[in-house]
Amino acid sequence: MVAVVIKIKVTDRREKPLSGLKIRVTARIAGVGRDFAGGTRAISQKITFESVTDGQGVVEREFRPAFAPRTGPWLDGTVELMATPTDPALAALVLRSESGNLVLYDQPDEYIDGFPVWHGANGLGRRLVVLLEGFDFSGTFSAAQSLRLVGAAADPLRAAGLSVLVVNFSNPYTPPEVNAREASRAVWAASRAVGGEVTLAGLSAGGVVARWAATGERLPIHTLLLLDSPNRGARIAPKLQALALAYAGLNYRRAVSSPAARALLRESVEDVKKDVRWRYVGVRPFGWRFPERVRSTSRFFDESFARLRARGQNGYPDYCRLIAVANSSRLSGNSSRKILSAWLPLGHRWHLVAEDADRAPGSLLPKAALRYTFRLPLGVAGATLPELPVFIPAESALDAAPGERPPFHAWHERASYLPPVPHDEIAPDVAQFVVQELLRR
Repeated sequence: MVAVVIKIKVTDRREKPLSGLKIRVTARIAGVGRDFAGGTRAISQKITFESVTDGQGVVEREFRPAFAPRTGPWLDGTVELMATPTDPALAALVLRSESGNLVLYDQPDEYIDGFPVWHGANGLGRRLVVLLEGFDFSGTFSAAQSLRLVGAAADPLRAAGLSVLVVNFSNPYTPPEVNAREASRAVWAASRAVGGEVTLAGLSAGGVVARWAATGERLPIHTLLLLDSPNRGARIAPKLQALALAYAGLNYRRAVSSPAARALLRESVEDVKKDVRWRYVGVRPFGWRFPERVRSTSRFFDESFARLRARGQNGYPDYCRLIAVANSSRLSGNSSRKILSAWLPLGHRWHLVAEDADRAPGSLLPKAALRYTFRLPLGVAGATLPELPVFIPAESALDAAPGERPPFHAWHERASYLPPVPHDEIAPDVAQFVVQELLRR
């Protein structure tokens, strides 16, 4: 058994302690507790308190319930911690909040028409990049998190004098053609601020939004950059969608079934009751239902991209430089065999076997998907993603299969001998190419 000491260290992204910061800490405590009479009792408790970080950026407090001994260890269990600044503006800069750590990004230097801007090394000059966020499954992704995601390219660009304006859409679940209006507003505001043309960069799904915006009107942009964007659609295995719609939290279910997701996914599951045949695995009441057969549709994706390709030059603007990168190779595929493995009491198991599309060349499902796996106490049941399947096929990111020429002035894909990486990472060679191309002007 141990004593419960709640300790949070707050730092910036460079691990510098942040002192004098007021934060709200939430602790979830579960397990078996020893009481003052020498007995034990189950405990499952959530406590919340506010405090100010000391000179080392630390908040520390011991938790001891009334039934526990006054001194010494008393808990055999787990303590999960989360923390956030009480100031809403600082809360939007949270990069990571987990047991023992709270990490904040740098504050924006200014706001232009409501959009946060991080200046380059010499302040706000004439060179500016408008960065559009990717698809936000959680609905809570911040501008700082989007900028940190591309930090391998954004940091050297800012050091070279480029500023970055980040767009987090007011409603990430609306179709790309709707969010294009907000993207256009950001581009015009950025152009007025620097007195000239800017770069428009779309991160993942933000690249499709950027295409809608740039083909809807002639924007003041000299370069359109698409960062591993699903130009031919994204992939989430239909059975994995079915499981998410049946068992995941409300936010995740809403995201997967949203108009934005269905416009980007090559295959969508509309109704888990009508379109999924379920099979019960295990012994009641200890089992679960798993999808045995799923009927999916591509009509949402087909309709959306048919409208996009009817605009401009097959869905691309013809008045600016076009650059695209794939966070993968068009030649080397993924080796995954089992997407999801679940185990149940009494030795029952179920596996979701990868299909050819899950093993195609491309960047992998974001690592954040691993948060949606689970384990019950004592390991009696749980589910895990042993290998991440393909999420954005490389031929989608480059809008060209092997043997086809991408419709861009410059493009980059990873060498075939390099292993695939998750979609929420920026490979070093990709970052180097982006920096090189954007500094070329």
